[in-house]
This record gives sequence, structure tokens and C-alpha cells, in this order.
Amino acid sequence: MQKNKRRVILIALLLAIPAVILFPRGGFLSEHLPSASQAIASRYVAENLQVYVATNFPFKSKLQEIGMDLRIAGGKREHNGTFIGEDVLVKNVQAPAPEIEEANTKAVSDFAEYARSIGRQVYFTLIPTASAITNTAVPSFADVFNQRLFIENVYGELAGKLVAIDTYLPLYTNRDQYMFYRTENNVTAYGGYHIYSALSKRMLGVDNPSYNAFDIDYVRDDYYGDLYAGSPDKDIRPDVLILFKYSRNPREYIVTHRDYTGVKTYHTLFPRHMVDIGRDMDVYLGGLSAQTDIISSSPNNRKLRLLLFGDKTALSYLPFLANHYQQITFLDLFHGDMAFENIYLEDYDQILMAYSVESYVAAGSVPSRVSIFNDR
Repeated sequence: MQKNKRRVILIALLLAIPAVILFPRGGFLSEHLPSASQAIASRYVAENLQVYVATNFPFKSKLQEIGMDLRIAGGKREHNGTFIGEDVLVKNVQAPAPEIEEANTKAVSDFAEYARSIGRQVYFTLIPTASAITNTAVPSFADVFNQRLFIENVYGELAGKLVAIDTYLPLYTNRDQYMFYRTENNVTAYGGYHIYSALSKRMLGVDNPSYNAFDIDYVRDDYYGDLYAGSPDKDIRPDVLILFKYSRNPREYIVTHRDYTGVKTYHTLFPRHMVDIGRDMDVYLGGLSAQTDIISSSPNNRKLRLLLFGDKTALSYLPFLANHYQQITFLDLFHGDMAFENIYLEDYDQILMAYSVESYVAAGSVPSRVSIFNDR
């Protein structure tokens, strides 16, 4: 509705511009200047009209927004690598260079083979991004990377070396729900729930609890993320930050972050004070760091320890997985350089590698950095 109002205003303003300015031929120019001078004067007016309007015309910023609306209405729905939908922004993830995909897949394969040699099974999933799931923002004529085919091909290359877990289908099946943020390039808590459901069923053989097993806390409903900051369209609906707090059995958590800045500890999965200090997304686990350890005190948990290699998408599903493990160690190899001298694969019962397609195709040889671990 707001965009339509702006378009009407633009048309009215354009109609209000005197015709003598828009069409300098005729009138005073044709009567008092020779033809050569008329051409010069006409070109001068045309060249300076845009500068004059840009610097002096009322509602300059509004006109810029209206211009974007008209371009969207005319079919231009991508700006600086981001699709602009009616109420959502979606990053257009590009296909990888073949050598990057080959290097990453080989690194994962080598790591899985090493883990099996010491008696540890590796689980692996590639999480699709919004451009593969949120069709409402992607024009039908857009050149979009086929993530589903890419995921299937990678799984095929790794067949027999690890256990691949499909997280594409549960996200796509529930695509009409709030799976991805509208203004942030990440998965929401609802999307994290469906990722967690696929992981827990395959890794633990358990059916995930329903939403009724959680106290749902709406932290804020006016959040704007990284995509919004770079978008010329400011009419996108804000995001909602939602916390799923497991309430079926009482338990306590200790979340410890380690990186080059030191060690930080929280006694909750959701440190709400982060919102008060302007770090809204860090309400999930306290944010990202090179190493995050989550310990749950619940006596009902299996005495299992999970080692997870992942990226920022883990913030969406880790709070759910934490209810099934005694300890989870999450290593974000994208988060600066850090030596993990005290991490040994033998200390963990399960190993999970979970990357968004965007991280997997853009990170070069990052997954091969698992070679930083030394044998005992």
C-alpha cells in the first residue's frame, strides 16, 4: 500500500513539472534563437534538468525510493546481488568454481575416511539458502544456482564415506512457513527446528518433539538485518527474533565461547541482555566464536558428545540439539584463526559437518582446515 502511494505521488509530481522545462523545443526558444542555438539550449536544459531535480527537488529521498519501486514493478528485482521481493530480501547465491567444489568435497571425503579409521562416523549435511527455497522473491527469469542438484551431486560423490542427511526437503516442504529471515541472510528459529528434526531423526533415531514441548518467547518483532542495511527498498517487513525454550524436563546449560579474544561463559542458551546492548542476533547462544562448548545438566540426556563443524546457520538449530547431548563442541572454522590443541576426535561419540551451500561454495578450502587437529 505504501509503495502504491509513492508511485501515485511520483506521477503527480512529474505532471506538475512545467512543459516548457520538459520540452524546451518551441515557445521562447523557437521564437528568439536560431536553429543551432536552439539545439545547444535544448541540450543544456536536458543535461541540467536531472542535476537540478536531484539537488533541489522536494522529497528527494522519497523520489529515489519511488524510482526503485517502479523499477521493481517493471521487472528489475535484483540489486547488488540481492533479490527484492514484495516483503522479503534474498541473497542470490552464485554457483561455485568447479575447482573450489572439487577441493572442498575432497577435503570432506579425506576427513571422513580418517574419522572412520579411528572408529568415528561422520554425518554431513548441506543446508540450502533462501534463494533455493523462497520462490516468492526470485523472478522466474533469474539465473539462479540450482542448489538442489548441487547438493545431490555432492552427496553422490561422498556416498559410502559418510552419512548424508537431507535438510533440503524439510525446508522446501515447509517453505510457506517462516524458514528464513526477511532481512537477514540466515535461517530462522523455525527453519532451525526443521533442520534439527532431520538431524536428530538420523543421528539419534528419535522423533523431534512438537512445538508444544517449548515455551516460545518473542524477543522482538522489529529486527532489521544485514540485507536490509544494503537494500534501497526500505518497505521490507521487519523480522521477528524467536526463542524456543525446551520446557518438558528441567535442565541447566553452560555455554562457553573461546576465540582469540579470550573466554566467555553464559549460563543460558539465550542471553537476552545481548538485545539490550545492540547485539540482537547474539541472543542465540551468545553469538559466534571459533569454539563454542554447550554442556547440558539434564539427567535425561544420553551421555553423548557431539563435535560439530559448521557456520552461522548453527545458531538456528543448535539450541534444539543441545537438549539431546551431554556436550556439544561447535567449531566455526570461518571465525578467525585459532589452534584447537585440545580437540581430539576420539573424545566425541559423533561428528557432524553442517554447512550452508553458500559457505561450502564460497569458502575455498576451509573444510580442509580440519587437518589442524593432531593425532594423539
